[in-house]
Amino acid sequence: MIRFILRRLIYAIPVLLGIILLVFILARVIPGDPCTATYGEKATPELCAQFAIRYGLGLDTPWYVAELTATGFVRLPALAIAVGWLAAAGQVTALSIGRYAPYPSARERPPRGPLREAVRRTVLTVSAARARRASEARRAQEG
Repeated sequence: MIRFILRRLIYAIPVLLGIILLVFILARVIPGDPCTATYGEKATPELCAQFAIRYGLGLDTPWYVAELTATGFVRLPALAIAVGWLAAAGQVTALSIGRYAPYPSARERPPRGPLREAVRRTVLTVSAARARRASEARRAQEG
């Protein structure tokens, strides 16, 4: 019985997240917003921008940031601080291991990129095979 209840609770987590996401998407997609509902036909873009800023609606944020803050999962300042901290930690880590950014050093880097080198090898292999076939065909015709 306990396993049944735990399994149902575990299945409920994605269902609840899906419902929250669906409601949030519908709120973003359906025409109209709190500003037009409040001011009606008098709502201009400038008035709606002031309305959104005044009440902190987050209408100017990306959807994923608005979703996280709307569900109360994370506060916007905490999210901004966390992203900045992670970026700084990544830079410090790169500097401490002797590499700035995730790129290889000049000694480790090939003269061409991996994709360009793969294309070059493919083209050279195909052209060599064609030349070999052409020379074999000429030899076969000569006798």
